Amino acid sequence: MVAIFLAVFSCVGGAIGFAAESKSSNQPKELPVSAEMAVAAMPVAVTAVAPSPLQFDDLPRGGEGELIRYGWRIIDNTPAALGSPATTNRLSCRNCHLDHGTRESAFSWRRATEARPRYQAREGHKVSLAEQVNLCLQRSLNRSPLPDDSLELQGVLAYLRFLAEYPAAPTDAGREPYIAPDRTADPVSGEGIYRQYCAECHGAPGDTAQRNTPPLWGAASYTEGAEMHRLLTAAAFIHANMPPNKKITAEEAYDAAAFINSFHRPPLPNLARDYPALREKPVDCPYPPYPDQFSASQHKYGPFAPMERERLATGAADFRLYRQDRRQQLSATRPEIPQQTSK
Repeated sequence: MVAIFLAVFSCVGGAIGFAAESKSSNQPKELPVSAEMAVAAMPVAVTAVAPSPLQFDDLPRGGEGELIRYGWRIIDNTPAALGSPATTNRLSCRNCHLDHGTRESAFSWRRATEARPRYQAREGHKVSLAEQVNLCLQRSLNRSPLPDDSLELQGVLAYLRFLAEYPAAPTDAGREPYIAPDRTADPVSGEGIYRQYCAECHGAPGDTAQRNTPPLWGAASYTEGAEMHRLLTAAAFIHANMPPNKKITAEEAYDAAAFINSFHRPPLPNLARDYPALREKPVDCPYPPYPDQFSASQHKYGPFAPMERERLATGAADFRLYRQDRRQQLSATRPEIPQQTSK
């Protein structure tokens, strides 16, 4: 087993082991106007969970409070708030950003407003908070971007600003890095794991029944350009959060993620333009081009540690872009990799 951590990246949501659509009685009625945000946190395994996530009734009222509440509605049930697009995508922001963006192991939004605009390797430039919301809408929810002056976008941004100031602790009381197996993921084994732990909520392959839980593949799911289409991202999310009230192993999450991401999903144009600086491209990005000679199959299913070590040793990746804890773990098995200072 080798500790694999993702390189610094634009963590744009997608959806994978998601929570079911909310039907709570305290949800307000729909506004007469018709977003998903990415994160500053990689999914990690949870060691403890606090009992009281943020609730709709905790949100302020009046003035800016009404805009914050509208943002919550969009996040809570995006298809209902924004309408169903021609692509029939059925995902909502909160399917990936669990507990409405407060759970640290599920792409938390609590630090989403910090240091904006923020450089993101996938885009190759600094990205504003509004642009990040629209990137998520396009990549994970397969929707068109919202106009900058739209009430919908302003509502989502208001909620994110509120979340940054909200004093409650995140819903994860403790967390630890996800430790990925140092081997090729096995989608065949993953199918058995999926049927055992996931199919009850998300449906078995070939099941066409409409469910309250989000679809994990097909036309109604996230696109090929979503972060959840990356194996390490999906496996870490599953390991930390799915299935609810049950713990599966890192090995099981790894293979289940491979099975889920082996299915067809909506294409996204111009993926070859992602990561203009190829040395910043994560090793588990499933589409080319790459800064190395490893196969597309290995980039999709692993093993990933050999690719990372070769990139770092040859200078094909910028070692300074790796988090300090990850640099230390990689260096422990490859002493010739220098302990440079993080940017």
